[in-house]
Amino acid sequence: MNKVLITSQGRTATLSLNQGLDKIGGVCSFHERRSTDVPFLFYSQQDQYRTITQDYLKEEDAFASTQDQAHFVAVNPYFRFVGQQLRDNFGWQVAHLVRHPKTYLESVFQRPIFTRDDKGLHQLPQDNDNFSTQWNNATRFEKLCWYYAKTLSYFAQTDIQWFQYEVVVAHPSGLNNLLTAVGLPEVPADFELPRTNVGPSIKTKLIRTLRNQQIPGPLDWGELTTREQETYASFFEPLASYFKYDL
Repeated sequence: MNKVLITSQGRTATLSLNQGLDKIGGVCSFHERRSTDVPFLFYSQQDQYRTITQDYLKEEDAFASTQDQAHFVAVNPYFRFVGQQLRDNFGWQVAHLVRHPKTYLESVFQRPIFTRDDKGLHQLPQDNDNFSTQWNNATRFEKLCWYYAKTLSYFAQTDIQWFQYEVVVAHPSGLNNLLTAVGLPEVPADFELPRTNVGPSIKTKLIRTLRNQQIPGPLDWGELTTREQETYASFFEPLASYFKYDL
């Protein structure tokens, strides 16, 4: 069986990608299969949880081996820091999806991450991270810049192949570049990824309103402070060049 992990920094249409891959003959695909995948993102970046992380990956590998298709795919941004382990220890094919920093920040800014209503476990700076001393005084925009840059920096340090989200979703030829790299069947020229509404639903917005939860509005680049603009540039200029994006 060909076992594949497609991970990302988040906000890269992984749900649509998963639904599209699951329609390909011989492929079974899962998107964020377990509810415990969410805290796993936090555990996977902490050395003291190494045993928990390894056991979790063993369970995922064992589940993949029970499927009766030729190709098993896990499309899971929460596995972003374990791609190397799955590849080296369990023989998975791995690929990363990346996204332009500007559109990524515009997308993630309207999610609850790092707001007062955020109940999730997320990537956080460790003591040896220079940004840890600035964390308490950083704005939400600056924290999201760090969050993006930390993930992209990790991707850049591995030799796992990465693909631009914009190219993958634009045309089947871009998607096929990714599929070929991880040993999946190519799709025909008229193949289209399903469209999914990944924004907050009306029901979700209503529940947040009733609970007096803040619903983040759109990011206004014109309202950024000088320090925020400098933070954006300092984090992204070297990364944008590496991942072939123009700022």
